Amino acid sequence: SSQGGTALSIGMVLSSALDLLMRNPYEDVEIESVDLDVDIVDRLRQGSIEWISLSKQQLQPGDTLGLDISVQPWLGKSEVLHEDIDLPEGIDTGSLLVTVADANKYVTDKILRNPDRFRPRDIDSLLDLVDESYPNNEMYVTVSALSLGLSEFGKEMPDLPSSILRVMADHPDRGKGGFTMTEVVAEHVIVADRPISGQQRIMVEVEPSRANRLN
Repeated sequence: SSQGGTALSIGMVLSSALDLLMRNPYEDVEIESVDLDVDIVDRLRQGSIEWISLSKQQLQPGDTLGLDISVQPWLGKSEVLHEDIDLPEGIDTGSLLVTVADANKYVTDKILRNPDRFRPRDIDSLLDLVDESYPNNEMYVTVSALSLGLSEFGKEMPDLPSSILRVMADHPDRGKGGFTMTEVVAEHVIVADRPISGQQRIMVEVEPSRANRLN
């Protein structure tokens, strides 16, 4: 990309962060200085997530999920990266959704899953959000399961009994949280040698372990 376009993008991000701090409703903020650490990469070095595939379509709790990710650069041949992701021993059987996403789409998915997580309630939580970093040369692997739950002040409480969900649905308090539909059971970050864009999803089935099938 052009130097002018890059400078404009950096300026917009910085301006938004400063405006958020200066106009916050919690405390008066005085900014003494701003330090920037920027790596500029030519557009020709950028890559996109072309496809993903799994080594196995059926897994058991505690198994290792083998994942291949094809990254297509702007010019040249695609590169296939392999990553192994360990599944927790205690996950439920059923379908899991495996998502590989760039930084922007990863954050968008997090906001959609739990918007309360990104709602500051004091100056400290606002500073924590501003300080979060999602570099564009990282790919984010998320393994999630369908699980009804709640979030309270951004903290997720997945897989709650229906009785608790009914009580919370009728509770008069509002604005402290909300319902969540999925639970993240595993996450993994892959650092690439180039900026990455795109997103791909694939399903995998978790079967009962051999020991549980014999009981």
